[in-house]
Amino acid sequence: MVLDAAQLRDVEAVHDLACQHHRDAVAGVGHQRQVVGDEQEAALRPSARQDQVDEVRLHGRVEAGGGLVRDDELRVGHQHTGQADAAGRVFCGTMPSPDRPGKLYMLDHDGHLTPLLEDIGCSNGMGFTPDGGHMYYTDSHARTLYRFDYDRHTSKLANQQIFIKTPDDEGVPDGMTVDAEGYIWTAKWDGYMLVRYAPDGTEERRIKFPTRKVSCVTFGGEEYTDMYVTTAGGNNKVENGAQAGSLFRLNLGIRGVPEFRSRILI
Repeated sequence: MVLDAAQLRDVEAVHDLACQHHRDAVAGVGHQRQVVGDEQEAALRPSARQDQVDEVRLHGRVEAGGGLVRDDELRVGHQHTGQADAAGRVFCGTMPSPDRPGKLYMLDHDGHLTPLLEDIGCSNGMGFTPDGGHMYYTDSHARTLYRFDYDRHTSKLANQQIFIKTPDDEGVPDGMTVDAEGYIWTAKWDGYMLVRYAPDGTEERRIKFPTRKVSCVTFGGEEYTDMYVTTAGGNNKVENGAQAGSLFRLNLGIRGVPEFRSRILI
């Protein structure tokens, strides 16, 4: 099923933000919006930008040589994405730098930081199956969404499998979420679309957007049926589309679930 966001009945561009990263768009969600006329164009207010952080220092321990080694100020590189699990632990994904590859870490409740995956191209969207038994993880550089067996008690990942491999002509998989039915939604950076996959990996539908860099999606609203889709590239609308950088809201009657909250004491 292919849908065009511009033709959906319940969709609007909530904010138009000249941003490059989806977290900048999310920062504007709390601003008041006004819908104008039948075309549902928003009266938009710019959001203050957050400076991109190139290096993050975390207090904790890093696993090395089979043990835990104390490092009072661990340098872990550019933090690109994060995801809390049901227990409140946080998975932290980094981007590569000239002197180190990207990695996926797990930040435990007490601040202990353990590397889980090595040699990552670009950590991105993550999510869990409704039963908590599996975790999805995106490596954008590899254009791949992976599926792991997930132990909710220990946070260990096992049995890595390729869940979706994005073709070269369909953009790059970016942020993602999982709905209440266990279907996976992934944003396609440079792909103009949001795609929904069934738990068996088959494509169920795709929604096209009038902007190139679709970056992330999450559910909200009282019934968790509102979908908020972030886009980027607002600093170059000639190339990326007139609504690049907008935060879109749409409602397809599909229910999401609340995101887990982190519980880290550091």
